[in-house]
Amino acid sequence: MAPSPSFFLKGNKIGKKLMVLIIAFSSFITFFITGIQLFLDYQQQLNDLDDTFKSVSVNVPTISSSVWAFDEEQISLSIEALQKLRNIEYVEVTTVPNQKKWSVGKQTSHDVIVQEYPLQYTKRDALLTIATLKVVASLDAIYERVLSKALRILLSNAIKTFCVALFMFGVFYKLIARRVIDLANRVENLSSEISEFDKTDHATILPEDDEIDIVQKNFDHMEQKLRRTVNDLQDSNKKLQDAYEEVQTINSELEARVYERTQHLQKEIVEREYIQESLKSSEQRLRDIAEAASDWFWEVDPQGRFTYLSGRCYEVTGLKPEDVIGKSRMEISMRDDLEGEREKWQLYKEIINNELKLENFQYHLNAPNGNTMIVELNGKPFYDANGTFLGYHGAARDITEQIIYQEKLQHAKQLADTANKAKSEFISSMSHELRTPLNGILGFAQLLEMNTKKALDETQAKYVQQILGAGSHLLTLINEILDLAKVEAGKVQLSLEAISPSAVILDKVQMLQPLSEKYQVEIITDFNAIDAEVELSVDMTRFSQIVMNLCSNAIKYNRKSGKVFITMERTKNNWLKINFKDTGQGIPADQMGDLFTPFNRLAAEGSETEGTGVGLSITRRLVELMAGRIGVESEVGKGSTFWIEFKILHKPKTPSTEAIQYQRHATSEPLMPCRVLYVEDNKENMKLLSDIFNQFEGVELLKAETAEDAIPMVVSDTALDLILMDLNLPGQDGFSALKELRRHVECDDIPVIALSANVRPEIIERARKEGFKDFLTKPINIVTLIKTINACLKK
Repeated sequence: MAPSPSFFLKGNKIGKKLMVLIIAFSSFITFFITGIQLFLDYQQQLNDLDDTFKSVSVNVPTISSSVWAFDEEQISLSIEALQKLRNIEYVEVTTVPNQKKWSVGKQTSHDVIVQEYPLQYTKRDALLTIATLKVVASLDAIYERVLSKALRILLSNAIKTFCVALFMFGVFYKLIARRVIDLANRVENLSSEISEFDKTDHATILPEDDEIDIVQKNFDHMEQKLRRTVNDLQDSNKKLQDAYEEVQTINSELEARVYERTQHLQKEIVEREYIQESLKSSEQRLRDIAEAASDWFWEVDPQGRFTYLSGRCYEVTGLKPEDVIGKSRMEISMRDDLEGEREKWQLYKEIINNELKLENFQYHLNAPNGNTMIVELNGKPFYDANGTFLGYHGAARDITEQIIYQEKLQHAKQLADTANKAKSEFISSMSHELRTPLNGILGFAQLLEMNTKKALDETQAKYVQQILGAGSHLLTLINEILDLAKVEAGKVQLSLEAISPSAVILDKVQMLQPLSEKYQVEIITDFNAIDAEVELSVDMTRFSQIVMNLCSNAIKYNRKSGKVFITMERTKNNWLKINFKDTGQGIPADQMGDLFTPFNRLAAEGSETEGTGVGLSITRRLVELMAGRIGVESEVGKGSTFWIEFKILHKPKTPSTEAIQYQRHATSEPLMPCRVLYVEDNKENMKLLSDIFNQFEGVELLKAETAEDAIPMVVSDTALDLILMDLNLPGQDGFSALKELRRHVECDDIPVIALSANVRPEIIERARKEGFKDFLTKPINIVTLIKTINACLKK
């Protein structure tokens, strides 16, 4: 049994010296390792803080949009989310014009890092700085965590050092001190026994001598005694010669017994050789199977050092047996991988130390040819008959190509998501900008049609109807472009019905007459090759959009005095093929591959022909969504033929109406007498509404270009019946203006109707929730406008 530490301190001088050395060395190592760990932890804390600031910068666009919209609830939610990030204790948003401030948290730390982010918004191609986002991060929290961890690490390392010291005490005592002390006692006893024969001859021991000094002096003393004894031994040599002869006799008898035992052992050897041959045969069979497998097999000892690897490993990795056998997996893996994935390798050690099963463990391996491989392994521990742990064995394989493919796939997905987001934002912005001028076009066209004081003649009425029809179709296309992402993903909601393709095409051709006259192109239709009763099962709106796209392209990309031929034919598989043939310049063969790519106009961007390059892309996707086919044939200098095919429907013809026809706006319902305030910053929209209200008696329209101008007017005007308000106003937006109005008791009962070109569902839903009486979209439908205002006045 090992002695206690007090044994070394009280009785053994060697123990005292060793204890001093161990404590001094262990203390130095403890403080050194603790310092390194604290430095690495501090660096990691700073890296985490950098990541936190990166997370803040990612949310800057969202907060900018919320500040521009003056959405206080969203701003509060956004900065509260930022304040909850690690190390962030204070977040503040301050607007530039009026210094409106939102904040969360409180700065309590003395040592902080402050980051400020400008909040910007693009309006009419101008980048405006609308506010500043201030984020304060605490370094005191980092210092506290590092100090707390320092105490834990120091305590842990101190305990480990104490345990190591005890272990070294035990090892030293068992291997060295015990034997030295025992040897010293025996030598001292022996020296004392020898000294009994000669009382004047003994070793001189000093008080400061330790056990080794005592052994040395006693051995020196015994050496002197032994030298004197040599002479006595020489006298005994003669006696040994006599004993030699007796030993020879005994040896002869022993040889006879050995020969007999050898014969018996030879028989046992033959039996064992047979067993070994059988084992070798089984082992070779297993090795052949291992060599033929695509994976390779491995085996390690209890310390994790390789004792066996199948040949497949050397073929795949290029390693040699001397590079692997006797080494651990961490010794042959990438050094950078060990440093970069320390937690993973720590987990590997814990699995091995606890004799657990290895499942799908991956690590990097540097091959001799310079390539880096990713290896995946599985394994389990094995034991002998007594349950003693002997190591691990299992299988491994190279998954480098699989990992590379997964990374490329993930990268491609990220690029696609980024492009899709940018495209959606562009389409949404474009839709809003297009609706504003379209509001004036359709609005004034409706006024012309509604003018009862000076009725339009037949030709003018026809032109107005063409304007309304074309404007309605353009409005439908704008709504569909907003849904471009759904079109490309095949998620467009279709309403299939039986339609007559010839009737739809003739109606679209009539609508395109102004365009054909502009480009001086003649449209010729020939449907004699098919029966008039032929029908297709398609979505009316989408089919009309396809016809308009293909026919308008044939007109715009034609030559002066050219022609467009629209024909239909029945194919052998009972499909209907519709051809749109032009006499233009044709499409070169090297550009055919980009023909249906969105926003690619095949070098026509600099021409006078208008377009965006979206139409053909949407057309192809719509055709495919309705189970049709689309194609093109072109010859440079002669023209192109775009064709679409749909399966013919065998059903009786049912009458169908064009879904894009614009509703006639003449109405017998007059606008009730009222006093209305219209808040709008667009002069054209203001003029349109003024002309609409001038059509009716007893109606007064007040105007304000900003919410800041409108609010005092509403507060002071007690005779006001209704407010029409645009949401996208300069300065304070429509949502903020409504909240400001509701703070005044005298304005609480005045109904407010939103009138906006922003038709996103979430905006409409928000307007209704925040108290707008109704929501009207631009372009304005005059009939709907009058009915909505009358309904609010009646209530």
